[in-house]
Amino acid sequence: MASILIRNLDEETKGRLRMLAAMHRRSLEAEVREILRDSVKDAPRLMPEWAVPDREAPPATSQVVPPAMDEKETIAGINRQMEKMGFGYLAIPENPPLE
Repeated sequence: MASILIRNLDEETKGRLRMLAAMHRRSLEAEVREILRDSVKDAPRLMPEWAVPDREAPPATSQVVPPAMDEKETIAGINRQMEKMGFGYLAIPENPPLE
């Protein structure tokens, strides 16, 4: 399974996530996983170019890396889920790109 690290998460947001987790009787990590899963479940699945019909498959030795999901749509999905649960807007600060 993949792991992610969320930097600069404000204390209020973390506290709200902890409250949600407690209400659902699960860990903070499990709660965030569920919110993320729900926020992208209706997003279209992206197919590698070679998987589109009438395209030649890449050589067996190449690795296929899926394109990154649109960050703004992911955040919007999280906010929709938070709103459904009675919580306000999840503000995610801009982070400088990693080097």
